Amino acid sequence: MTTHTLELLKEPYGYFDEDCLAFGGTIPRRLELTQVHMVHDGEAIGLDSTEWLLPPGAPHNPAQRCINNNVRVWGIFEVKKVEWLSEKGQQRLQSLMRKRDNQGRQPGIARSILTLDSFYATLRREGYDEKVKILLSFVKNMNARSEEDNAGVRTLCIHSVENRAYIVKDADVAFFNLSINWHYRYQLFYLMKKLIRDAKVQQPIEARTIHWFVKEYNLQIRNQTDEHQRLIFSTQRDDDDPDPTPLTGDVPHRRYLRHIASADIRGRFADQCEWLLANQIASASSAVQLFDTKSWVKWCKEVQKLREETRDQLPRPWGVARNTRLEDLQFSEEDPFGLERFGGKAKEWADKLKNALNRAAAKPKNVQPQSEIPFSVPVKKASKRKRKQRATQFIYDDDFSDSSTDSYFSDSEDDAELSRKINLLHFQRPSLPHDNLNWHCTYPECYFTVDMREITTSKTHDCRREHLQVLSCPAIYEIFIEKVNTHLLDKHLDLDIHIASDKSVYLLRRGETRPPRESSGPRRGARERKPRIKAELD
Repeated sequence: MTTHTLELLKEPYGYFDEDCLAFGGTIPRRLELTQVHMVHDGEAIGLDSTEWLLPPGAPHNPAQRCINNNVRVWGIFEVKKVEWLSEKGQQRLQSLMRKRDNQGRQPGIARSILTLDSFYATLRREGYDEKVKILLSFVKNMNARSEEDNAGVRTLCIHSVENRAYIVKDADVAFFNLSINWHYRYQLFYLMKKLIRDAKVQQPIEARTIHWFVKEYNLQIRNQTDEHQRLIFSTQRDDDDPDPTPLTGDVPHRRYLRHIASADIRGRFADQCEWLLANQIASASSAVQLFDTKSWVKWCKEVQKLREETRDQLPRPWGVARNTRLEDLQFSEEDPFGLERFGGKAKEWADKLKNALNRAAAKPKNVQPQSEIPFSVPVKKASKRKRKQRATQFIYDDDFSDSSTDSYFSDSEDDAELSRKINLLHFQRPSLPHDNLNWHCTYPECYFTVDMREITTSKTHDCRREHLQVLSCPAIYEIFIEKVNTHLLDKHLDLDIHIASDKSVYLLRRGETRPPRESSGPRRGARERKPRIKAELD
């Protein structure tokens, strides 16, 4: 290609409005744009300011200042065929190309007579794929959409008032920085859908809390990382290149990946916790129902407290999204989660939240904590058949007033009614997930946590920063076991364990103070039936 031809292709022409594009014919239904940016009232903006979950209805709210039909989008469009332009567009582009072709010509030389058809014929004849580019501008019409192409890659699609769809191939730096929250929100939304879909043990929505999502992320994403596979490597290499890495990226030695704490993972969810709540309650569609609404509301309140606590402790407060100031997250009583910034009105969001909580409360729940180890114990069921009394089963005193056998050890134990079930979790030794120093209670809606780094002993002193020392210290692990067992007994098991003087162990309902009788010696007094509890493993 000649230098003169390259000069004609160097810079885009324009700008052009949408009426310069053809309708129908060979033009694709979705046009690709590069170097995209958006402007509102002469100011560069991004998708963080234009995307709504409900139609904007509060003009007094600064977050709703950018309405879609007042936003203009700019981008570079490559005209691969002349037929993609309308007659008006072809005439305008040809005029601009002739104007550039005339630049630098000496006086007296004939003016350019270049035509689009002849220029594109020259490009085809010389075998070059590069085509003429124009600067295209249009008015945004509706919310941007994250769509998945045939290869499974998600792309950004923007629609115009002329009912055209544009695929954003790359964006201007300012536009990308001002759209980072939009990208993070939908990236997190589709990640949560993937965790639900690929979970080995499917859980109902009532069991999907923030702890469940963090646990599934560690199991499905974090633990599946190939420690012998480089993430960045070259697939082409010269013979004299000293790099010993194979072209496949596999290395014989183990790669030591950066430790990712659970707080970092929870922080990603905390950044967008209010948006995820708003996205779920904005519609009753099952496609957006990801988690238990009631537990997520509690999680949002906890995030708000932690934001204030870390205000002066970290360079950036924990749980605060990009391009967001902590001062902007101070919400009113009528809108405690600031949902009005996602569109609609505060009263509208309050009604939707109330309806979502009512739907969750009316739905029958059958949630059981998931055991880490599948295990089942056969339990003898209570017999309904009346047992026959053997003549020599009891020994009576001379006055026949008292039984000489202890009612606690009577053979009528099988006749006791089943009072409650004890979850198998109480009979398992608690363990920590891989590369995680925080233990979270597996009961739904329980936020009890044990941080191993906060446990110190006289032998270890302070080992908050020593990851290996925490995991290998028996003294710390024993304290961890004691904390977990104490929590389970106090909060989730409504039973007390009593040890008699003869070292016999009894389970009594919490609050009962009747001491067990000794198991040796004759018993006097009227025979009485002790309240018993039969425990069954769940």
